[in-house]
Amino acid sequence: MKAIFLVLVPFSLIQSELLGKWQLVSFEAFSNIISSPRHFEASDEERIRVENTFQMVLDNTYYHFDMDTVFFSDYKENQMIEKMGRWHVTSDTLYINDLSKIKTYKFFIKEVNSDSLVMNLIHGNGDVGKNDMVFVRNKKTEDRNGLVVEMQKNKLQ
Repeated sequence: MKAIFLVLVPFSLIQSELLGKWQLVSFEAFSNIISSPRHFEASDEERIRVENTFQMVLDNTYYHFDMDTVFFSDYKENQMIEKMGRWHVTSDTLYINDLSKIKTYKFFIKEVNSDSLVMNLIHGNGDVGKNDMVFVRNKKTEDRNGLVVEMQKNKLQ
């Protein structure tokens, strides 16, 4: 007689809250830079360049969490790049394994509910960043990024 064992992987409450699409709306690091004396001392051209870059990142940074796959955007070399990875949550830490390179991003989940997500980057040395990244879940974002996700899935097949 053959025995069949069913292994159930627990799907945490935090993981289920994360499912869906999230749009970055605020990043404290950006606010701190823009309100710093150094920013005000910069030339008009430099201030405008920095502010436009920050706005582009805010407008285009998203995470779309599916069961174990995440589609997300990243800023690199003055442009937004679409990426795909695997993700999981252990306790209060979100792990994202970037499939385009051998890299794992870790985030401390400060708060998550049906409408908002607040998290902080965990640096390589284990220190939790001080700057909150605030995301919101909304239908407009889901529609816009849903197309991006579908294009990315088709590209990988």
